[in-house]
Amino acid sequence: MTTSFLIDLNQRRGYPTKGHAPIWELETHGATIIEPTAFEPDPLTHRNDYYYNAITNTLYRRIIITQDSFKSAYWKKVSE
Repeated sequence: MTTSFLIDLNQRRGYPTKGHAPIWELETHGATIIEPTAFEPDPLTHRNDYYYNAITNTLYRRIIITQDSFKSAYWKKVSE
């Protein structure tokens, strides 16, 4: 019964030809996934250049400053 219903539905509507790309397909084309976190990671040791704070709903970008042989980093707010 279910199979005949789906066949009938596809014949009436047609098979879908376009859709949104799932995340894994976006990653194969160079996109990176930014994991939402509830805390601020250390900017010097975090493995990505961006982090998303899920509590404040804000995206941050890492800024690295190098003076002489001293290296420091901080997070700069990108979105509100």
